[in-house]
Amino acid sequence: MRKHMENALPVIIGHEMTGEVVAVGRGVANVKPKTRVAVEPNLPCWGCIYCIQGQTNLCRQKKTILGVTVNGGMAEYAVVPASNVFRVPDGISDVEAPLLETLGVGVHAMERAPVSPGQSVVVVGAGPVGLLLMQAVKAVGASLVIVTGSARSSARLSLAKTLGADATLASDDKTVARVKEMTDGLGADVVFEAAGTPAAVRQALEMVRPGGRVCLVGSSEEAVPVHPWSMIKTPEVTVIGSHARRLATWPTILALAAGGKVRLGPLVSETVPLGRAIDAIRLVQADRAVIKVIVTP
Repeated sequence: MRKHMENALPVIIGHEMTGEVVAVGRGVANVKPKTRVAVEPNLPCWGCIYCIQGQTNLCRQKKTILGVTVNGGMAEYAVVPASNVFRVPDGISDVEAPLLETLGVGVHAMERAPVSPGQSVVVVGAGPVGLLLMQAVKAVGASLVIVTGSARSSARLSLAKTLGADATLASDDKTVARVKEMTDGLGADVVFEAAGTPAAVRQALEMVRPGGRVCLVGSSEEAVPVHPWSMIKTPEVTVIGSHARRLATWPTILALAAGGKVRLGPLVSETVPLGRAIDAIRLVQADRAVIKVIVTP
């Protein structure tokens, strides 16, 4: 995403966006004015093989991302294709709705690495994606859900426990051993890496059981030192990548949030007016206890 930003500047940022429709273009019938909508920021081309197959998150014809390569949501008005907006259920507030996009990252990861009732799951990373993914995993019936995070993430790990995690662990050299202790010495059935660091990826591979699945959700430009034969091939571990969301993921996102199975509000640390958007960005960078700051144009 950093490279996209460098190529696109200047641009109005804000890819996690919701709003009220004030007008629609000619021929738009599926969206009505005065409707509250959430926005999928990745704009498909509809012509490449991926878009035709429904893998809109993998579109290769043009990399157009609202708030990243073209103007996004930190403004009073934004222009969005009708195909990329979804009605926000009545039970979700305007402050909570921007987190639907973030929840979608976790929901798509579960599409890539499904979790069955009774399975054990570890979520590596207690950021916004990890905290929402953990709740979604609980909602489908995982019997044991463990969230790990850095030593600096004590407030986030505490929130994970409040939101339903069965156990939380601060990452150190004993974390893998503790996970195995809690899973009869085997390791977890599914591990979601949502931290985006080489150390987190390696830890995920070390704490999954033989025959289990590791889903890489976080992003990093750094290389990960692993021994593929001993960590992946011999124990028959399946490593799966997951990127953003598909347009087809959105009905599940909305259903989970509307049904109360995933709580969005506890992740909102503060709301600020548009004039304080820069302050919001600095606050998130400076304080690990702050999870999401909502900018309200």
